[in-house]
Amino acid sequence: MRANTPMPEILERTDFLKGAAAGFTTRRGGVSSGPYASLNLGFHTGDDPAKVRQNRAILAASLGAEPVYMRQIHSSRVIAVDAPLKEEPECDGLVTATPGLPLAVMTADCLPLLLCAEDGRACAAVHCGWRGAAGGIVKAAVEKMREITPAPLRAFMGPCIGPESFEVGPEVREAFSSLRGSGEAFITARGDRLRCSLPKLAALALLRCGAAPDAVRWCGEDTYASPERFFSYRREHVTGRMVSVIALNPR
Repeated sequence: MRANTPMPEILERTDFLKGAAAGFTTRRGGVSSGPYASLNLGFHTGDDPAKVRQNRAILAASLGAEPVYMRQIHSSRVIAVDAPLKEEPECDGLVTATPGLPLAVMTADCLPLLLCAEDGRACAAVHCGWRGAAGGIVKAAVEKMREITPAPLRAFMGPCIGPESFEVGPEVREAFSSLRGSGEAFITARGDRLRCSLPKLAALALLRCGAAPDAVRWCGEDTYASPERFFSYRREHVTGRMVSVIALNPR
């Protein structure tokens, strides 16, 4: 993705991350049909693989480069990449210091976290489901970036299931008991159920890693509550996947 040029039409752009071009797809702009309509970018969903390949080609053509995708496993594993890969690595975070190399995180309710060092020397795409978040994926991504640069970070969180839509059991709150302030991310719902804010949990983890409060932003988009704009696994179960993408600007 080139600096100082408009983001492709199929991506919704953010200018929050200095030093990088970044944005996220919606479910619009592709060729898939039925529950996958229309820009499904996930091969593992049950969609026609030929249509997924077409959708990925649409995205790659818009970006001017093929993104590096992950085979996401709800882990805390983060790897550094410096070039396109032949196979998708099994991990939940990608970091690069290579300008123009797009990194993609795939979601349909989990939180996509995009990070960029303010000096423009490193960026990351991170998959934050609650299990990965509880397991330390945010800290692992920050530490991997700091192997490249000690510069302060900015963080943008893309569309995810929102705090009003995400009901969980007490075991989820317990999983975050070691994260200072995590109680703020849970609100009592019905019975023993709780409403959970993934953006709040990710923000707390980032603050604990030294991020400034004004350097962290969630886009505010709730995938579960917006069926015309976003896929949602919790809402539909059989559904497609969006991606959030980041690439360092040329230096």
